[in-house]
Amino acid sequence: VAKDITSDADFYYLARLFSYKASTESFTVPVDGTYTLECWGAGENQGGKSQGDYQAQKNQVLFICVGGKGTEGNIADIGIGGYNGGGNGGSAVVNDKGQPLKRGDGGSGATHICLVDGVLSKLKTAYENNRLLMVAGGQG
Repeated sequence: VAKDITSDADFYYLARLFSYKASTESFTVPVDGTYTLECWGAGENQGGKSQGDYQAQKNQVLFICVGGKGTEGNIADIGIGGYNGGGNGGSAVVNDKGQPLKRGDGGSGATHICLVDGVLSKLKTAYENNRLLMVAGGQG
């Protein structure tokens, strides 16, 4: 029988919310069951969203990496991409006299859930072996 953690108080303890920490975090599955996983990519207004159900076993470890927001560019410097894969900003934006107004902002990083610890750029093998469960792209 499926339980809804928003209405079945005895299962509410299973819910977890992870926030940006500039590192991966882990979650050890407390009981066998189907878990609804949801990711939001980083950004000013949030990035992409991924959601799905995952059949997990007790004591299985899931690694969660919440992406970071990119920094804003200015006249002197490009914006730096956010944690977990955000791209750096582009070259100067110029006015009609060819003078720089502002350099590009950095893109925000992705959020992902994996069966292997690490940032997204280091998880090619995990992806190829179906151990990368979910990714939500960061806002550009």
